[in-house]
Amino acid sequence: MPSGALALLGLSLSLALLGMLQLVRHRAAVAALVDRSVPDEGTVSTDDLLARLEARLRRTAYGRNLAIRLAGSGERIRVLTYLGLTAGLGLAGFLLAQSILATWVAVAVGLASTRVASAWLERKREQRRVAFVAQLPELAHILSNAASAGLSLRTGVELAANELEDPAGEEMRVVAERLRLGQSIEGALADLERRMPSREVGVLVTTLVIQQRAGGDIVRALQDMATTLESRRDLIREVRTMMTGSVFAGYVVAVLGLVFVAGLNVFSPGVTEEITRPGPGLVAVAIAAGLYAAGFVLIRRITKVEI
Repeated sequence: MPSGALALLGLSLSLALLGMLQLVRHRAAVAALVDRSVPDEGTVSTDDLLARLEARLRRTAYGRNLAIRLAGSGERIRVLTYLGLTAGLGLAGFLLAQSILATWVAVAVGLASTRVASAWLERKREQRRVAFVAQLPELAHILSNAASAGLSLRTGVELAANELEDPAGEEMRVVAERLRLGQSIEGALADLERRMPSREVGVLVTTLVIQQRAGGDIVRALQDMATTLESRRDLIREVRTMMTGSVFAGYVVAVLGLVFVAGLNVFSPGVTEEITRPGPGLVAVAIAAGLYAAGFVLIRRITKVEI
């Protein structure tokens, strides 16, 4: 197959994967309603088989961890769907790379392309976690006001679920729903911390759990926590603003290498396939790729702001 056709096929497959992601999001939103509205006819559909396979996968340690990561990202997709998209990205990366690189290098690119799904998922989790942490002062204020009014923690959580916008409102609705189903407050809050891992969430959860176990002035504790969280939020915002240029430089470093390789192939078609064959050219490419990767990782580590 000509290299141009392979590149076009890989691009088409990538666009198809993006469309599939939007489709599964829509299907996940209406799946529960469909299950309730369709009577049981004693037959086993494809969705039933997928649901059983999904349930078995979620019983494994890997499946449970992946399900928590998906829940923390706010994306309503199944574990199986995510794994399917990951495999599709790997295939698309292989087809695109095969049009300009040696076959064994294309295989390596295909395997590396599967990391795109993981990077996308972690980015979605980070964005949602940052947004949730930014809402923690408001959450602490609501819980404090509810406690000062003599309301229980369960009622305060339900009040926060109604008052706050997403993602905090959605996370509080999940906690409130689990409390209504009989889960303990400690268990529901521990699940919240697993979905939204951060120091601030850990402090809030620990404070609420200790108050439930030993009692104490929860109103004063939550008020002080809200004030501290507001100050920390402002500080983090200032630091992120100062580091914007360095973060952008990290992405430029990563893109420059790819642009350079693509430019070589444009001005001299087939040269990238030649230099990726065993020999001195491959050694030079490996060294350059390692340096670019090391530079990107170092810049990301230096400019990362822990929350």
